[in-house]
Amino acid sequence: MCFKSLLLSSVVALFSLVSDAATWYLISTENSDGAAKGFDNPSAWSSDGNDTGTKATDFSLGDTYIVRKNAHRLRVLGVAGSGNRSFAGGILQVGHNNNHGALLLYAKDPARIFFPRISLQHGCIMAAGDGDFLLDSDIVVDTVETRYTHITFNAYADMLMRLEGRLSATEASTLVMGMTNAFMTTDSSIGTRLEIASDCSGFNGAFSVVSLKQDRLAIPDKSVLFGTTSFPGNMSFAQNCALGTLAVTNTLSVNRLSMGDNAFLSVPIDGNAAGKITVTETFAAAGSILILTSGTATPGARIPILEYPISAANDKVNFIVNDCVATVKKETANGVATVYLCYPRLAAVFQTSSTATLLTDEHWSDESTENAAGKNYVVDLQGLTVSASEAILKMPERDKVEFRGDSLTIGKDCSLYFFRQNGRIGFVCSELRMLDGSALRGDQKTYIDIDNGNSGAPGRFVVPSGVVKLGVSNGRDLTINHEIVGAATLKLTGLQGKCSAPDGSYCFYALNTNFFGRIVADLQDDRWVLQSGIHARHNFIKIKDYRNLGGDLPKLDPMALTLTKYDNLRVENNDVDIPKKSNRGIFANGNGIVHVGKGKRLRLNTQIAVNGAMYKTGEGVLELACPVRFGESGDSPSPGANDMFVITGGTVRVASSDAFDGLRVKFTDIGSLEVVLDMEDETMVRYGLCNVKTQVPFVLNDGESKMPFEMSVKGDAPALQSFTVGAVTVDASASDAVRAMLPVRAPKLFAKYLSEWAIVRDEENNTVTFAVKCYKKGMIFHIR
Repeated sequence: MCFKSLLLSSVVALFSLVSDAATWYLISTENSDGAAKGFDNPSAWSSDGNDTGTKATDFSLGDTYIVRKNAHRLRVLGVAGSGNRSFAGGILQVGHNNNHGALLLYAKDPARIFFPRISLQHGCIMAAGDGDFLLDSDIVVDTVETRYTHITFNAYADMLMRLEGRLSATEASTLVMGMTNAFMTTDSSIGTRLEIASDCSGFNGAFSVVSLKQDRLAIPDKSVLFGTTSFPGNMSFAQNCALGTLAVTNTLSVNRLSMGDNAFLSVPIDGNAAGKITVTETFAAAGSILILTSGTATPGARIPILEYPISAANDKVNFIVNDCVATVKKETANGVATVYLCYPRLAAVFQTSSTATLLTDEHWSDESTENAAGKNYVVDLQGLTVSASEAILKMPERDKVEFRGDSLTIGKDCSLYFFRQNGRIGFVCSELRMLDGSALRGDQKTYIDIDNGNSGAPGRFVVPSGVVKLGVSNGRDLTINHEIVGAATLKLTGLQGKCSAPDGSYCFYALNTNFFGRIVADLQDDRWVLQSGIHARHNFIKIKDYRNLGGDLPKLDPMALTLTKYDNLRVENNDVDIPKKSNRGIFANGNGIVHVGKGKRLRLNTQIAVNGAMYKTGEGVLELACPVRFGESGDSPSPGANDMFVITGGTVRVASSDAFDGLRVKFTDIGSLEVVLDMEDETMVRYGLCNVKTQVPFVLNDGESKMPFEMSVKGDAPALQSFTVGAVTVDASASDAVRAMLPVRAPKLFAKYLSEWAIVRDEENNTVTFAVKCYKKGMIFHIR
């Protein structure tokens, strides 16, 4: 990555404030790249911040120069150009008395900018352009206005800001890197860095690194790297932001550190050494922390990178190595946790070929005769001495294979290939790790057991980040019985090539609560997806528990499970509820199928999204207690493009008023629709199933005139002689067609109440609600 640079370095200005020191206010917002202006023209400053005040005649190191909003407009001191530039004045104060100001640095060519001292009181330093900056200055932060006090980047990527002057802050002050909102700048950069190479011992406030990026990124949006040894204040890093050290010789001591889910640790490595961060007081973390490395480690190295006091709140934090073959180990002693990077003793796998077979010594770099405990093994193209586009590790043709190394890592563009029918790959090792760009593939039914027989603790299938492909064919099962850990996208591709059936089943049966990635089913070889109009070949995803799909996410991911080309989510062995707190949405991208077996139930309390069509198959019950979205953006349905839900069997039970709003619900074969009316849900009681975003809410089979509609209630009837509850609400233009499709008799909902259909028109919203009017029977006397 090519980083532009904005160097904040310090040349400490030595000057004395004299009794007649003056204060000047900027009255120009022009850049200083041409004729003398605000940066190097004293007449651009006045004694009162207006044209009516006394103009400065020259710059003085004893004076203070303030950039702030005056009665007319926001003031920005712009510095642009190239070469060496020096501000001849004294203290530059950005912001004043709740009036915002900004220092904007812009260059297309290398520029060295000097300020004796910058005081951030209610303002920001913004960097733009693609040139190299060297800014010499001490920076003092003295404000609690987090909305306005920033060091930020303005719409450019790969910029580097470097501070070699002292960075200090008063105890109540806060400095933000990035933007907490879109005020002043879009802050849309990716891969930008701030390097703080100097003294921070006077920083007693809070330093917060934030990102406006909402999606989990594979690389940091913003990085802050320290060359200093002590940071006494509070430090926090949000999602997609990285904390690290500048060199392996740096050890940063932080009093209090907080890291959000999907925050990064950036760790330089050299041999057996690494930059290290020590937290002395409190450490808080949410979700997963991704570890990025640079440099080269010695094979077999065990390197400490982080120490912190352990507590109940951070005991479960998940550390994931994002980009290398190292594994993460955490050890606790005397209430302090130490996180280590452990590199395999074997630096590479293959010597002379791009293909090797497990449990042989033909291509392993140490030429061992067995896969021994105490060793970590790596399949990696970097170990090849011949040119190859991929490296393949084949499984022996045995009914059961036991690999006894401590770990096996499959690197980028490398594959683990199995081809033994009903084979059981027994990894006695602690971890099977697959890095970004790796693949696990085979054409026979296979079980993967990671037993960790070396220690007795459960083994793990680790997928740190990026995209890991799983491919199986001939309709066979790939069953992973042990925990999946990491944040990679598992892409279920089927198996491409000369196979009669490129599809297969992927059975996730472990409780994968530490898996925070996506699962994407996308059959790559789609020759058999459609055959004479029948959906003949597609991948299956089989689960028994919602946690088989992964752990709860910190926010909703509408595409956490993505189904394409008629690929299936199948629930056949257990009832499964996917709770709202999981934040795992289901996305039918093109066409997706949800299959529920006979006598089973799948309840979706999270969100579904449709970009094409979603199909319900099987004789079981699919319960929808969630809203529906459309397309990747989720905004609105597009007729004929992303608005179809097809019920081909069993029952779809609707427990959310807006579960179908905008979908054309099509009935085929023996599928039926049931609305469950929750008497405590005011929206459902009023509208029932609401489908007003389409003029064709229901589609029947040819020759059918009535839709298979059922209705039930949850809760008790109100203590009234009569009342009305909604059943179906549609756009007024569709009301005649829907009325003809409904059953002749209204459903009987409550004992002791009779039911009949009623129509409620909403002229303001142009909708019609088909409701059920419930009323008690009158008393009848029989005289005999």
